[in-house]
Amino acid sequence: LLTLFRTETERDIRSLQKAKDEGDRHTISHLAHKQLPMFRIIGAEECVRLMARLEKRGEDFSPETGDLAGQLIAAEKRILNSLQNLLQ
Repeated sequence: LLTLFRTETERDIRSLQKAKDEGDRHTISHLAHKQLPMFRIIGAEECVRLMARLEKRGEDFSPETGDLAGQLIAAEKRILNSLQNLLQ
C-alpha cells in the first residue's frame, strides 16, 4: 500500500509540476481534488490545507496558484522522503 502511495504521488508531483509550468489551473485543481482524500487519511495537514485551497481556485491561473502548487510539490516531496526513510 505504501509503495502504491509513493508511486501515485511521484506521478502526481510530475503532473503538478507540468501543470504549474504550463499555467494549467484546471489540471492543478483536478489533481488537488484527487489527492486530497489520501492525504487527509495520512494526516498530512500542510498538504491538505494547500490542496483544499488549490481545489477551489478560480478559473484563471494566477501567480498565487503557481505559488501554492509549488508549496504543495515541496510538501509532497518531504512526505515521500520521510516515507522512503521508513521503508529502508
